[in-house]
Amino acid sequence: ALPHATLWPGDCGFWKLFGGYLTPAGCHAFFKLGRFLRQHYVDRRGLLDLDDPRVTSQVYVTSSNNNRTLMSALNLVQGMCGATFVPATVVDVHAPPDGPHPHCNAGVQLEIDFAAKYTPLLHGYKDNPKWKALGRHALRTGKLLELAKRPEYQQLADQLYRMTGFAKIAPGRPLAKRLKHFKSVSQQLDVEKAQAMQVLVNAEQLFLSDREERMIRRVATHYYRCKHQGLTLEGQQEQARGAAGLLPARVLELMRARLA
Repeated sequence: ALPHATLWPGDCGFWKLFGGYLTPAGCHAFFKLGRFLRQHYVDRRGLLDLDDPRVTSQVYVTSSNNNRTLMSALNLVQGMCGATFVPATVVDVHAPPDGPHPHCNAGVQLEIDFAAKYTPLLHGYKDNPKWKALGRHALRTGKLLELAKRPEYQQLADQLYRMTGFAKIAPGRPLAKRLKHFKSVSQQLDVEKAQAMQVLVNAEQLFLSDREERMIRRVATHYYRCKHQGLTLEGQQEQARGAAGLLPARVLELMRARLA
């Protein structure tokens, strides 16, 4: 939680225990996303025949080994395929192949990345020097430095620090660096709105205006665009290749195995 937040537990022990857990609102959001994907890919395009007793053998789920991603995957699959779709076979995605993994009709195969650190399968952008260099170039040539020259963003950064106590936007740091961390403030706004909370409640009793929230969103959106998409079509393609990791190749591998 942000240091000055008054609606969130301030005990570090609470966050060590529950900080990585998906909230009920998050579970519901992924279930709704699964329903949307079902309408598009199952109902309209017939990607899966949910009445086929072998359908579970055609569904694979790959996840990193933490609560929020496992619960995200479970709720998405249940929204897309039905509440009876639960993991029946759990395998280590890095284990040497030992022939086709067994399936049963009661559930789907869940592949878990048990690696302690980020791996290229699910996190291609982690520890990828080229991807990071492309993002830094986009940030240097984007609008962030221009926005950092405007006094209203200086004032907003100062106010946000008083409201949140977030050290990375503290006065004394270069404004361009402070603006980069508006992304975290924007994420906090999303989290609190998803929980139907009043946003950024603080002991100073300071509040955001609609205009100030739009300014935060503008900076955060531009930062994410530079960091993850680039500012040109060519840049977007290069960054997408670097960020995707090996999961697309894994999907093709599984599809080829089904057709063989």
